[in-house]
This record gives sequence, C-alpha cells and structure tokens, in this order.
Amino acid sequence: MKKFLSICVTILVVLGVFAFLSNKTEANKAVFGNGGGQDEIEKAKNISLNVLRDKAAKRAIGKPDEYEVKKVSIDELKMAHTRVQQTIDNVPVWEGEAIVHLNPDGTTAEVTDDLKDSIAINTQANFSDKDAVKMAKQFYKESKHLTEEPTADLWIFRADDRDHLVYRVQMRREDGTKDTAMPVIFVDAQTGENVYEYDNLQTATGASLYSGTVNITTDLVGSTYYMEDTIRKMGTFNFNNGTTTAARYTDTNDFGTARRRKRALTRTTARQSLMIITKTFTGATVSTATADPVRLLPPTAQPNWFRRAFTTARITTTLTGTERR
Repeated sequence: MKKFLSICVTILVVLGVFAFLSNKTEANKAVFGNGGGQDEIEKAKNISLNVLRDKAAKRAIGKPDEYEVKKVSIDELKMAHTRVQQTIDNVPVWEGEAIVHLNPDGTTAEVTDDLKDSIAINTQANFSDKDAVKMAKQFYKESKHLTEEPTADLWIFRADDRDHLVYRVQMRREDGTKDTAMPVIFVDAQTGENVYEYDNLQTATGASLYSGTVNITTDLVGSTYYMEDTIRKMGTFNFNNGTTTAARYTDTNDFGTARRRKRALTRTTARQSLMIITKTFTGATVSTATADPVRLLPPTAQPNWFRRAFTTARITTTLTGTERR
C-alpha cells in the first residue's frame, strides 16, 4: 500500500513540474517576429498604449488614447518599439514623446519618455497662422532676404515660465551667402509674444581617407568625363545644398587627354573627395555615405540610380550644431 502511495505522489509531482514548465514556456513564447506582419504591429501598438495608460494613472501626462502613434517597428531581436507623440486636444506637445520597448513575449522591457506632466492650457488660438507668420517676420530682422514663404503650425510649448500655445513659424534664407539661415520662431498664439527662437541650419561633414592632391580615375561617356570609377565602384557626387538628389561631377576635356580610362590629377576638398558625399543639412536627415561596397551603376543610368546604388552604403555622420525638429 505504501509503495502504491509513493508511486502516486511521484506521478503527481512529475505532472506538477510538467505543468509549471509548460506554463513558463508558454509565458515566454515570442509574440513578435513570427511573420505576423500587420497583426503583430497592431498587437504591439495596443500593448504599448496599455503600458502608457498605466503610466497615466500615476502621472498627469494626459490621455494616451489621444496620443499620435508615430511608428511601430519590430527589430531583428523580435523586440517591438512603439513611438508616440503626446497631444492635448489634438495639438502636439513640443518634445513630448515616448518610446515603449517590448520584449519578444510582449512584456515591457523599458519606456523612454520626455512626456510633459500637468499641462494646463487653453488650446484655442486668438489669431490665424497667417497672422503668426507676419509677426515672426517682424521678429526676424532679415526677413526681406527670405527665399521661401514661411510655414506655421500649432504646438504646445513648455517654457521656463509656463506652458504656451504657440505657432511654430519656420523660415528659410538659402541665398548662398554667409548669412544663410533657417530661423524658427515660436509665436504665442494668444498673446503674440516671441516665446523662443533658434536657427535650424546645420552642416554635416564626412571624414575621408583622401586629402591634398590624389589621382582619381574618370569615366568617359560620349564627350563627357565623369569623376567616377565604375570598376572599383567609387564616385564623387554633390547634393548641391539639397537633401534628395545627387549630381555628378563632370568635365569636358579631362585635362586634355581623351582616353577611355585615365588617371586624372585632381585636387580634393571636403566636398570633392573620392568615395565621399557631403551635403548641407537643411532640416532633413543628414547622411554622409561612402560608396564602397555598393553596386555603382554606369553614368548612362537613370537619374534616380543613386538611391538604388547606395541602398547598402555605410553611413557615417558628423553634425555641427544641434539637430532640432
């Protein structure tokens, strides 16, 4: 009888351990990165919003259900990341953002945020965005030199004294002079005062292995020489102070000798160095990309070849100044 009872107890213990391990395995089962596509994205978003709702129960950060979900992504580690923009009455809060990081099993890994607590503000503006632009031009003494019509959008801005409902007025002076600037002025949407301002013009430079006088292979197509080496997959390009389209460096005589492949003696600079692209930063993403290793298409390719060719380019960036929204 005792032997029978021992066997029963042993069986029950084994079953209990098996059930415990099964529950633990099920709890740790990855819910992201299983090829679920949009369903997994939606699940990550819902879990992340629940995490923020729990935070809102402890902090006065507004209503997470009103936040704008900016991006949801699942990385190679099967972790999900949800980025949100804090809003009050559909007006975004300047620098009020949060990113919820979830483990593969859907549990919370970390929440990084700069959400603003206890915002108390009237979100009704006393004048239009066009009026705000006129005021900003008065604040900016060089407004007569603007090269584009300013734009304005509504934000909630936390200043040192209090929270302000503001129009963010963005201006551009891109005239090629030393005074080129991208002023941004925050105009109080109720009082018209200048709450804050900064210059959003920044520059980016890339470090090259080449300096001084170097030999650069050129490529002859028709009667035009291109500063490109399609065999070694290298080339020199210029964004011309833009952010989307790259232009080639060309020459019609290649210093007098017309051969299919020629070593041309060329003095390089920060903007004209082999394998390097350098561009002026005008508010969009800055990248300085080296062209090795990539598939460099020949000069006869379509103008948008650059985007295809540099899909796998290594990105190295050095910013001068502070990147702002």
